[in-house]
This record gives sequence, C-alpha cells and structure tokens, in this order.
Amino acid sequence: MEEMPREPDQEAKMAFAGPFVSFLIGGILFGLNFVIDMMVTGYSTTILYRIVYILASINIVLGAFNLIPAFPMDGGRILRAFFARHMNYIQATRNAANVGKFFAFLLALLGILSNPWNPWLLLIAVFIYMGASGEERSTAVTRTLENIMVKDVMSSDVISVSPEMNLEELVQFMFEHKHMGYPVIQHNVLKGIVTFTDVHKVAQVDRISTLVSDVMTRDVVTISPADNASEAFKVLNNNNVGRLVVMEDGEIIGILSRTDLMHTMTLLSE
Repeated sequence: MEEMPREPDQEAKMAFAGPFVSFLIGGILFGLNFVIDMMVTGYSTTILYRIVYILASINIVLGAFNLIPAFPMDGGRILRAFFARHMNYIQATRNAANVGKFFAFLLALLGILSNPWNPWLLLIAVFIYMGASGEERSTAVTRTLENIMVKDVMSSDVISVSPEMNLEELVQFMFEHKHMGYPVIQHNVLKGIVTFTDVHKVAQVDRISTLVSDVMTRDVVTISPADNASEAFKVLNNNNVGRLVVMEDGEIIGILSRTDLMHTMTLLSE
C-alpha cells in the first residue's frame, strides 16, 4: 500500500495486524512444542525443540517491540490513530512523531549507557528518529497540498531544448535560463527530458561531442493538470525525479518541479 488509511479505526486495525500475527505465530509454535513434548519422551532435549522455542520467542519479542508507541512503528501508528480521533491528522502525526523521537532518544541513551555499549540500540534509535521525522514531513506536505491543483502551481512557461543540441551548448543554456531540467522536443513531439544530473555524468571534455539525445531520459514521467498537488508529490518521490511534465490532450502545457511544490508549501504555511 502507498499510504495508511485516513480513518483512525482502520489505521489502528491495520497497524495491530502485524504484531498480532507475530503473537499468533509465537503462540502456535509454543503450543506445538508443548503438545509434542507431552507426546514424545525426551523431545525437550532435542535441537528441533530448541529451534522452535527460539522462533516462538523471537516472534513474541518482535510483536511486543512493534507495539512500542514509537512512530512510525506499528505501536506509533496506533497512537496516531488515537490522537486523530481528537485532533486533525497533521497534528496527530506531529504528536505521534514527537513520542517516537522521545523513545528514540531513550533507546540511544540506553545503548550508550549499557555495559558494554549496544550499537544495535543506537541503530534502532536512528531508524526510529529518521522514520518519525520523514513521516511527519511527508504527511504535512501531502495533507497541505491535497486541495491544490497541479495547474495552479505548475510553471506554464515551458522552455524546451532540441535533442540535437550538444551538452556544451546545454550547459550554457542552463546558465542563461536558470533551470536544471528541460523537456526535449523535436517537431512538436516530446522525446524525453534532460537534467543537469544527466550532463554531470559526462566528462567535460566529451560534452561538445555528446548530444542531448545521447543522455536524455526517454521514459518521461507526466501528470495531468487536473491532478492534485499531493498526488504530484507522491509521483515525484516514487519515481525519484525532480520535475514532472504536465500533459493535456497530448500537448505539454507546463512543468511542475519539486521546488514549485516546496514554494507552495512555504506560502500555505505562513
């Protein structure tokens, strides 16, 4: 799934499902060991008994650990669902993230003060802190932009380049127009998109003999002007690109960059 459901009850049920399965597996394995031990003499001294016991214990510990209210783990998502019943989704996420960061701090402190010090607790603490921070930012951006249309924030002044331009000319073109990426158009047909990252991969001495068509990305990620800006933000992140070509009826009508969305976020947050 791309995201958790917005209904608090649904999110709580989905978040609890993972730990529940862990508890279920652990309970079944413990029960299996118990039943076989009752039926088979000496079973508790075998390697198989030990392996099943360890697997059962790991699942129980895993289920319990995931229920710690440290966002973005399952327990933290259950906590956010609780908060979301009493406040808006962004505030609920922020509060759950703060609790998660607090637990991350405690885990890091425990890892440092342990004798000997425990690097795994520090690693888990970093994961929780970064996950909570990232989820908080992502939720704030998504919810803020979901009522904004792509056509309202895109750049309508589309500047394109030819696939026959060499990279030396392209670099100069970038300096003049102050953009880091351009759609590549030939005979009014979109051929691809080229960015400064593409240029940077080519050695400077080879740029004069290398054409835009040699380095451009041909699989262009596009979006409709009728889509909302939060959907555009997801498309940018999922495809790991910095800009989207806005298409309508087979024609380019604009460019939407990550910078455009960040500027919009800044304006809406003031």
